[in-house]
Amino acid sequence: MGGKLGVRSAPGHGSTFWFEVSLRRAGTAAESSTAVQPCNLTGLRALIVDDNATNRKILRQQLRAWGVEPVGAPDGFVAATIAADAAAEGRPFDLAVVDLNMPGMDGIELARMLKEEPATAAIALYLLSSSGERLGAAECHLQGFAASLTKPVRPSELLDTLMTTLGQTTGAPAANATTGDTQGGGVPHHESETAGMILLVEDNRMNQLVGSKVLAKLGYTFDMANHGGEAVRAVQTGRYDAILMDCQMPEMDGYAATAEIRRIQGSDAHTRSSP
Repeated sequence: MGGKLGVRSAPGHGSTFWFEVSLRRAGTAAESSTAVQPCNLTGLRALIVDDNATNRKILRQQLRAWGVEPVGAPDGFVAATIAADAAAEGRPFDLAVVDLNMPGMDGIELARMLKEEPATAAIALYLLSSSGERLGAAECHLQGFAASLTKPVRPSELLDTLMTTLGQTTGAPAANATTGDTQGGGVPHHESETAGMILLVEDNRMNQLVGSKVLAKLGYTFDMANHGGEAVRAVQTGRYDAILMDCQMPEMDGYAATAEIRRIQGSDAHTRSSP
C-alpha cells in the first residue's frame, strides 16, 4: 500500500505500534451511492404466502393501506406458480412476505426455489416466524431473505423494514441476494451490485455466518466453500477478485488449497501465453 509500519519500545515504558498509509478521503453520506434511502411503496406488488387465511387477510389489509398491491397464496407450491406466471406476464412481484412453517414446503424451501429461477430471483423476500424461530441477520442473508420478522408483526415494524430494505441503493426495490450452490457443492451464493467477487473458504458454520454478514453488509458478491477442495473447484469454474481462506480445514487445508490454486493460475497463464 506504499506505507510504513513500525514499533517503538522501551523496557518499563511499554510499546507503541504505528503505521502510515495514504488513503483517499471517503465521500459523505449524501455523496455515497449506497446510502440508505426510504422507499415509496406505492405501486409495488407483494406476494403473501401463509397457510393461515387470517394471517393473509391481515397482511393484505396492511400492505394495501400503504399503496401496495397484495396477492395471497396458501402454500409454497401455489406461491411459486403465481410468482412464475406473474413474471411471464411482465408483472413480476417486487416483494414476498413468506411464513416459515407451512405444510409441504416451508418458507426457506420456497425462498430457495424462487432465488434459483432467474425470472423470480429479484423478488425481495421477508420471512415471518414465531417467537424463538426468528433467523439472525447472517442466516437471513444465507437463505436469501432481506429480513426476518416475528409474528404477529406490528404494522410499524413491517413498514419500517420494507421502507429501509427496499431502498438500500436507489430508493426503488433492490435486487436481493440470490441463493444457489457453488460448484464445490456447498454453500449459498450471494449476488448484489458490487465491483468485486469474493470467495470465502471456511468450514466453521458460525464463522461462515459472521463472514457472510460482514460481506453482505459491505455489498460484496460472494461464494462460500466448506473446505479447500471446494475452493479449488470453485476457482476452476469462477472468477474471483479475492479469496478469504481459512488455514485449518478438513479434507484440504488452506495452505494446500492456496498452493493448488496458484498452480492452476500459473498453468492457465502459461497456456494463454503459449502460441
